Amino acid sequence: MKQVSPGKLRHKVIIEQPTACDPVDAMTDELQCWQSVVECWAAIRPVSAKEIFAAGGFVGQNDVAVTVRYDPRLDDMNHTWRVWWQNKKLGVSGVLNIDARDKWLKILTSCSEHNIRLKNADFDQPLHDVVNVVMPELT
Repeated sequence: MKQVSPGKLRHKVIIEQPTACDPVDAMTDELQCWQSVVECWAAIRPVSAKEIFAAGGFVGQNDVAVTVRYDPRLDDMNHTWRVWWQNKKLGVSGVLNIDARDKWLKILTSCSEHNIRLKNADFDQPLHDVVNVVMPELT
């Protein structure tokens, strides 16, 4: 496999893992807390885009390959982790240790159009939820 040039690492990403915390969402038992594992430079490459029309609605999804330098803190990364890039929440779908040499990791991710957060990095609520609360007549 072709090696990644360090000059291609132009994008700052934050890789997070879910952590057990209180309170847990009573409706879905979804974890509400995230711990930042590493903030690093990455090469970003869009892989595909999907548009699905179902039940009178539209769902858009973009698949993105994120390549970072190997870091032992990422050894346990799995599908429950996430990557923040340009205010977009990318869900991890797989991790490849390129050439199994512990030099580069390719993180396969996907992003739905509603997984965009506001400019304030501390505000972790999807944009469509905010619009629904602020202006319910628009939804």
